[in-house]
Amino acid sequence: MRFTKKQLNQIYKECVNLVKKQKPDFFVFRKMRGSMGLCYDNRLEFDYRKDVIPTMLHECIHFIYPEWSETKVLMAEKRLINHLSCLEIAEFLKILSNKIYRSEIKKHEKGI
Repeated sequence: MRFTKKQLNQIYKECVNLVKKQKPDFFVFRKMRGSMGLCYDNRLEFDYRKDVIPTMLHECIHFIYPEWSETKVLMAEKRLINHLSCLEIAEFLKILSNKIYRSEIKKHEKGI
């Protein structure tokens, strides 16, 4: 499976838009056993001890394209990581880390 630059740019934009529009508690950081990330209907979970950026992109792609196979998502993730500039990676990480920080603050305030 090949992805054009246009397709990769579209996938990236969709990942950024997903992060921007979701509430902070949609993103969950936690220690996970046997997995680096999970995609549910109502949240994305990530193990912060693993490859954070590729895993976050991978789970966002799963959420955006639920009909895609694991193989296709993995290929899109790898192509996207290699395609994006350092500035785009930093932009994605900044937006996502702000959401995760707000999610963790909420959990802390609730005593979870």
